[in-house]
Amino acid sequence: MKKILILFSLLLFSACADTEEIIKSNNNDNVVDNQTNINNDTENNSSENSNAETGNGNNNNDNSITEISNGNNDNSSTEISNENNDNNSTEISDENNDNSSTEISNENNDNKPIDSSIFLYQLQKGNNKILDYSKDKMLITSVYFNDKNNTENTNAYFTINGNITPAIQQTNFYNYYQKINKEISEKEKFKQYLAGIEKEISESNIKPINPYYKNQYSLKTVPENITVGTKWNNVYIATMDGGSRPYNVVNATCIAVSKYAYFFLQDGLSNLTEEQIKDITSSFDKDYDIVHRYFDKENDIDNNGKIIFLIGQLPKGVMGFFFNLDKYPNTRLHYSQQYSNEADILYVNHSYFQKDIWKTERTNVIATFIHEFQHMTFFDTRSRLGLNSNNARWLNEGLSMLSEYYGGYGKAHNNYIKGYFFRNQGLPLVTENQGLDYGLELLFTKYLRARCGDNFIKTIYTSSSIGKKAVEEACKVDFDLLFEDFVKMVTVTGRNITTDKRYNIDDFNYPKGSVGYTKNGFNIGEIINEVYSLNSKDQKFITQKGYSTSLFNYSFILTKWQANQNNINFETDNPNMKGIYTAW
Repeated sequence: MKKILILFSLLLFSACADTEEIIKSNNNDNVVDNQTNINNDTENNSSENSNAETGNGNNNNDNSITEISNGNNDNSSTEISNENNDNNSTEISDENNDNSSTEISNENNDNKPIDSSIFLYQLQKGNNKILDYSKDKMLITSVYFNDKNNTENTNAYFTINGNITPAIQQTNFYNYYQKINKEISEKEKFKQYLAGIEKEISESNIKPINPYYKNQYSLKTVPENITVGTKWNNVYIATMDGGSRPYNVVNATCIAVSKYAYFFLQDGLSNLTEEQIKDITSSFDKDYDIVHRYFDKENDIDNNGKIIFLIGQLPKGVMGFFFNLDKYPNTRLHYSQQYSNEADILYVNHSYFQKDIWKTERTNVIATFIHEFQHMTFFDTRSRLGLNSNNARWLNEGLSMLSEYYGGYGKAHNNYIKGYFFRNQGLPLVTENQGLDYGLELLFTKYLRARCGDNFIKTIYTSSSIGKKAVEEACKVDFDLLFEDFVKMVTVTGRNITTDKRYNIDDFNYPKGSVGYTKNGFNIGEIINEVYSLNSKDQKFITQKGYSTSLFNYSFILTKWQANQNNINFETDNPNMKGIYTAW
């Protein structure tokens, strides 16, 4: 009998212990650190609104957790492994995936984390109860719109409103209802004008001069045996204010010859200083090799083995440009209202060499030479391979901004990034018509480099696809997912929220004064802090209650909430309009 009583007592104790563990588990359902498990029996694993990310390895897991795996782990930990991955750990494999296994539905799963290791949550349509966050931090929401089936690049509307809880630090509150300034500058109008002509030519049956059959053309434009002092007459410079014709005809004189380039100055303009000539010649000879290493090479249609730079009078605000019309023979361009210089020529604005402007814009001016050279090599490489040379201007500009980074001109990029966050949030990344922000294109291509490695450039150069498809080939990631990760990165990088290399980019986090910062030119967190400072003169994107606005496809708006929030209401009629939130 005693043995029976002892056995019964042991069984009763075990049952009570199990019950206690179940109670503890149930009481912790809403704790962020314990929200790593998603029920495999749910029917929501294939939802289009999912936000779990693809693993970087060929893990045969069943998506039972939301953590990101970088190797063949056993899912026993919620930590992100970055060991032995180097740069390869930033790529996401889509092989044998069909995207179905990468998605976890948020339907009926309020406050499920996008990633179990990150305080980053998806906003659902309607009311969202915000999880508790440290009250010494500010709530941040990012609303973004991405739809790769939206060929018209139309915009979509959303409203976002908050329910305020008492804030620990009360300061002046600001509402943001101001529309984003989408006015296109004169510079952008000129660039679009050139792009329109280039597109018209590329869609015709006219072919550019083939570098392997140059002798079949009667190219009479460029002088032979160029030295310092050589005259070049009747040079065409495209313009939008040339009166009855959309170009000016000028004469020019060679002022310098370097290893890889001739430098001509339009007659009648003030001379460059010896220091300026030394700066631009030595810098470009260095940058020429850089472009050949990371990008590709030019076609040398004028058969002189060098690039020609014409420093002349260009439209206001235009530092320089490449006009691919110059790569076509004049004999085949009679209908276009423009004339070709039949040369490997790039244009730089003389006004930026004026003493006062040069002093502040020197780095930008020198960077212009490599920037425009990238445009030339991009066109020449694709023409040489028989590919569409009119490949997505937004991507082309991003690559030219990236070439400036490779050339060591990152110092000039801080103002580009700051200008985007301060003035142009809501402008589209993928665009041909709605205006183009160089800071945004720079930020995205630098993200592609960090995510996909330097070789993504050569893949885009030689891809039979253009634009978004070319990026997908280069990075092996669905473009919509890549854009979502990009927005998440902007929202959390440098905030000590995650170490995941998709969302936390070292190049973007270097503090001022460091070697990394000097090379990269900016720190995203510091720029956003400055733009969103409660003491800033222009109180954009800071709100107490919320606002309503619209977004173009592939754009986003980052909002800082001035008061602590316990609820956010997010409304939109477009399923491709999404929102996320975090706190820092």
